This record gives sequence, C-alpha cells and structure tokens, in this order.
Amino acid sequence: MLSDNYTEKLIGIKDALLLNVENIQDTMIIELKMKKRIHEGPRCKAHTSKVNDYRIQCVKDIPSFNQKVVLKIHKRRHVRPACGKKFYEHIPLVPKYQRTTQRIWAFVIDELSKVQSMKEIGIQANISSSTVARILDHMRYSCDSLPEVISIDEFKGSADG
Repeated sequence: MLSDNYTEKLIGIKDALLLNVENIQDTMIIELKMKKRIHEGPRCKAHTSKVNDYRIQCVKDIPSFNQKVVLKIHKRRHVRPACGKKFYEHIPLVPKYQRTTQRIWAFVIDELSKVQSMKEIGIQANISSSTVARILDHMRYSCDSLPEVISIDEFKGSADG
C-alpha cells in the first residue's frame, strides 16, 4: 500500500512530482514538475538530457472538489549539444501551444451534449465561451445519411409581391 503513487492517480500524469498545493479563494493551484528523463529532439531525433532553462506554464484543468483547478507546471527546455536547437519536454496531459488540458476538452464535449449554453459551460470549466465554441469547431462528426423528410418551419416567397 505504501508504494502506490497517489499523486499520479490524483493528477493523472505519470512521472509527475507534486511540489505544492495552494487554495486561493475558489481556486486550487497545483504546482508540479515532471521527473527528469532523456528526451528525443523533435527534428533530428537525437537524445539529450541537457537542460537549458526552466519555464513555468499555468494550465487550466477540470474543476475538482467544487473548485477551479490551475496546474502550475515547471517545464524544462532542453538543448541539443550538437546543433544548439532548444525544445520543451513533452507533458502528456497538455497539448502543444495550449493553456488547457485535454481533460478540459473532454469535459466541455461531454457538457455540450447536455442542454445548456456555452457561457454556462465556460463558467463551469473556468474558460471563456469563445474557447468552448473553438472546442466545438474542432470536433469531428459525420452524418452517414440524411433524413427522408426535410421540414421547413417558415417560408417567405419573393416572387413579385
């Protein structure tokens, strides 16, 4: 029982080290960093563990325990010794160039199936209604067949009066 990694189960990120948890008003700020490991360069595929510098990225996550959740991630920026190219370490929960987790996207998609406005969903998820609309635009869905009958609710003819 003592060997279980409860941080991994709570946050949902493998190899995450929990640094601090703060409660400020109605927001829980979880500070974490990833365990140090060897990374592969995105272009040349060369392996490196050399760290150039650290950056802090604040990422919004799904609400938990009736509080908004913000992940404060200490990201490493690696450098390849051969060519000097710099790149960030990969964090599985956060897509590249995003300030929201994949879990927030899943939460928003699930909430869009219910009858409520985008503004209400944005308030629940601590994101703007335009972000909810952008998530909806990224959804892929297909219609295999059209219905046999198409109904028109209102119609106005414009043929000479």
